[in-house]
Amino acid sequence: MEEPRPRYSVSGLMTYEACPHQYKATYIDGRPPPVTAGMRRGTSVHNVIARHMRAPALLREDVPADIQPLFDRFLHSRFNIAPVAVERPFVLPFDRGDVHGRIDLVLPRPDGGLELVDFKSGSGGQRDDPAARLQLPLYAMATARRHGLPPESVAFTYFYLGDGAEHQFVPTNATFAETTERVERIIRAIEEGRFEAPPGCTCYACRGEFGRRRTPARR
Repeated sequence: MEEPRPRYSVSGLMTYEACPHQYKATYIDGRPPPVTAGMRRGTSVHNVIARHMRAPALLREDVPADIQPLFDRFLHSRFNIAPVAVERPFVLPFDRGDVHGRIDLVLPRPDGGLELVDFKSGSGGQRDDPAARLQLPLYAMATARRHGLPPESVAFTYFYLGDGAEHQFVPTNATFAETTERVERIIRAIEEGRFEAPPGCTCYACRGEFGRRRTPARR
């Protein structure tokens, strides 16, 4: 019987890039990060938006008071239109394994392309370049392949519900080639068992702060 292909999540690969030791703690040892109030808030607002986009209600549903301002900001944004897909899962094959993830929202663009939207419950402010994160090009690659579109027809936008800021990224063929090399390099390092913490890392794993033990997560 053929061995199943190795499978990695987008969040897992991003975790490895940030801290290989944290990756091992979370995805191999099954020691998850502590669940914070911010994480619960983010999950809650994502769920409310997803329900609204799948079936907009004539009467607005009861929304927890702490996320009502975030939901209101979404309702009055340009993203509150009929979607192509909501919470769309994908599996993207690479030479060394498959990468899976889930895209918050896929919207049509006036030029016939697609816009992928990822909601963040915080504020845009002064943050790292979102295009440098592995999430955006992987989501764009998966969508471009699924719909047979060139890279430039798939825009990806982070929408910050805290302040309404938008950060957009539009890939190219070179972006996809670089992303493929990047993913293969990460998977090879995981296969080789390279889980050293980066110098000075202060993540929960490096501090020894873990959530309740559970079954090891999918990589």
